[in-house]
Amino acid sequence: MAYDLTYTREAEKGLAALPKADAQRIVRKLEAVALDPLNAAGVVKLTNREDYRLRSGDWRAVFLLDHGHLLVVVIKVEKRGSVYR
Repeated sequence: MAYDLTYTREAEKGLAALPKADAQRIVRKLEAVALDPLNAAGVVKLTNREDYRLRSGDWRAVFLLDHGHLLVVVIKVEKRGSVYR
C-alpha cells in the first residue's frame, strides 16, 4: 500500500537549493520510498532516533514514517556532513 509523501518547508528549501539533476534524482527516490518505505533501496533507520535517511550521492534526505496515517514526511534534504545536525 502506497504512502503519501509530504515535505516540510525546510526540506522544500533544501531541494530548491540543489542542482536540478540532483533534486530530481532525490524526488524520484523519495517517490519509490512512498511506494514501499521499509524495503526501498538506500533507506536506513537512524540509530537512537525515530527518523530514517535516504542516501543519494553526497546528499541525504531525512524523513519520518507515520504508519498509522500512511505518510512519509521529509524533514530535511542537505549535504551529507550537515544533515544530521
